[in-house]
Amino acid sequence: MDELEFAATAVLSPAERNILVRINDFLRDGGRTAEPIPLRERSYQLFQNEKRLDNLTESRLVVSGLLSLETHLRAFATPPPLPIVELGSAPWALIVENVATFTSLRSVLRHMATANRAEVGWLCLGSGKLVIQSIASLAERSVETGHRIVTISYFGDLDVEGLEIAQRASDRGISIGLPPLQPAVQLYEALLQRPDREAEPADPLRIQAAARWLPEELAPMVVTMLLSNRCLRQEALPLPMIRKILSGDSP
Repeated sequence: MDELEFAATAVLSPAERNILVRINDFLRDGGRTAEPIPLRERSYQLFQNEKRLDNLTESRLVVSGLLSLETHLRAFATPPPLPIVELGSAPWALIVENVATFTSLRSVLRHMATANRAEVGWLCLGSGKLVIQSIASLAERSVETGHRIVTISYFGDLDVEGLEIAQRASDRGISIGLPPLQPAVQLYEALLQRPDREAEPADPLRIQAAARWLPEELAPMVVTMLLSNRCLRQEALPLPMIRKILSGDSP
């Protein structure tokens, strides 16, 4: 098929060639005009395996632009929904990496919302790396509810992986029209005052790159800590301190 003309000259792995053969048959048999459906449904149709194409969006064929979910598969990705508690009408969302801190913040923000819902927005649970995919559903929820999101803040662990998750989720959000993720500075400042713990050694260049997401006033302290093989989990900041930090102000 013309849509897959590149396959005639490209160097392909056996797995890639197998996928392209199935897609070629799909297009030949009327797939060009098929109604777009979730990728896992198309995967089951073509391979009798709903998970066969799960990693396709990160494959070199899609990343390079040679293969398109919409054009070649008439399909779309279905990221897991981001758990959201809609506490108030303020145009911001705060994404928290782990469930314990999410629960503490929910308690504090819910109390704040009883006084003035207009000062409180949405609280979201990132669940580690899952947020890199699930952040896409934040845009959908905003459209569905008419709740405008102007600012998205993020609070996660102060370790290399936690900072990289924030960067990747921010990039993903920007790609679908969301504002970039901003560090929840008040919470990070307070976290940096808490006792740290041992961390696995990480490459210094990786540490420096991860810390670029943080504001200039925080990044050097975090880099120094991580280079010393120390880190801070967000659970080091307990509920009473979170309550005192926010003290009626939005994040």
